[in-house]
Amino acid sequence: MLPSFIPRLKRFEAILIAFLVEPFREVSLARRSKSRGKKENLLIIASSLFILMFIGETIIMLAPRGSGSNVISREELLKYRYIPSPSNFTVMFFGASIKECPLCPETLSNVTQAINSLKRSELFSNTSIVMKVFQCNGFPSCQDKESLVNFKLYRVSQVPLVIISYRGFLVPIDVVGMSPQEIATLLAAWYQILKVAWKPPARGLVVAYFYDGNHTSPYWDIIKKELVSRNVTVVEFGCKSYPSNCTNNIEAYATMLALGISPNNLPLMLVFKDSAIALELQLKGPVNINEIVEKIETLKES
Repeated sequence: MLPSFIPRLKRFEAILIAFLVEPFREVSLARRSKSRGKKENLLIIASSLFILMFIGETIIMLAPRGSGSNVISREELLKYRYIPSPSNFTVMFFGASIKECPLCPETLSNVTQAINSLKRSELFSNTSIVMKVFQCNGFPSCQDKESLVNFKLYRVSQVPLVIISYRGFLVPIDVVGMSPQEIATLLAAWYQILKVAWKPPARGLVVAYFYDGNHTSPYWDIIKKELVSRNVTVVEFGCKSYPSNCTNNIEAYATMLALGISPNNLPLMLVFKDSAIALELQLKGPVNINEIVEKIETLKES
């Protein structure tokens, strides 16, 4: 899988976000006329992408990943696991008692206020916002079984933490030190990104190639030709220069941000099977084309 980490936002970054997105906030948090042109919609999405460039790296997971060292029975997992609806914009808050996490109560209050303001906004007029709170008393060994299962299911190792879920994607963010308005702006930006990011189909095999003008592979065209001849679905996502200049392809930009791809990962080939990443290959330097094609063929048949 791609490397992931949860960045801790610094105060100056939150101030920078608030300064940069004043025009965006007017669109996302205030009720406005529904007669918005395509150019304005594109500007909003581009603004959202611009916001995220100043936030730091996060990664979106296409499905909840496994638990940690604590053993959880299959019965407990099925009974207590929380799987957000892909049609809702879900904000999951993971916290602990004030003794174990002095910042948790204030952070939870700020997140709650942010969500309430978003619920009143035109941006979310057609999408339900759901908030789910998991309180782990005795962190990191939660006394409550539901919290224990979901802390392990979503691999939460620090509190407080927010994980956003939309369209089957998951993205963890650190909102400590941010005001309700700043959190609302950040959540709205991610919502705009996830609306346009490419999501692999729930069933079947898809090979995705990611690149930009500075990072391409001379082997891709050959690999692509071989895969197409074997009836393998192939998609391509490219930018002029990622992440500094990707406005030529908003979907590609949003998708790479959503997957937590960095310029150092490019050129990159990801093989998705039933929406999950089954194979990751950086196409840097010489590659064995036959070996790659055969691996993908094996995944297709399994």
